[in-house]
Amino acid sequence: MSSYSAFLLSSSGKKLNLSSIALIILACFSFCISDLSIKALVDNFKYLGVLHGAVLSSAFCYILCGFCGTMFLFFTQNTSKEAWLDSIPFAFFWFIAMIFLFSCFAVIGVVFGNIIQSTRGIISIVLGYVIANFGFELLETKITKKVFIQRILAALLMTASIALFYYSK
Repeated sequence: MSSYSAFLLSSSGKKLNLSSIALIILACFSFCISDLSIKALVDNFKYLGVLHGAVLSSAFCYILCGFCGTMFLFFTQNTSKEAWLDSIPFAFFWFIAMIFLFSCFAVIGVVFGNIIQSTRGIISIVLGYVIANFGFELLETKITKKVFIQRILAALLMTASIALFYYSK
């Protein structure tokens, strides 16, 4: 199922070059290590309860990221005030999402949490299609209904294959 899903996705858009594939593999590996580390971190704060432990763990991670990111500011061009203001909604919702992700991993574990999270692909495809058809083509490129159906089918197959893999044990 996952192989067929990958085939469907590969024929519904542009072809990836080798460097893009390598970067995707590195990103996936980094996400895996990150997810396992999230679970370990949140487990250290079990005594606070799931939500408080997740909030504290998320806060520690993003304070450290903020510190590291601040160091990179010295090596970049000055960023406009508008860019900082435009990033606030994204940063806010990202942080909320991370609190829920940390909570999810604390409650149901990393593997099952990622299975649930794989449904995000389905949601992203639908939202992208709707956004593009409302005229926001700067955010998402318009696609045909055929490509949309292909991508939805691929995302459903991928999610199902991940779930079957987990539940086949």
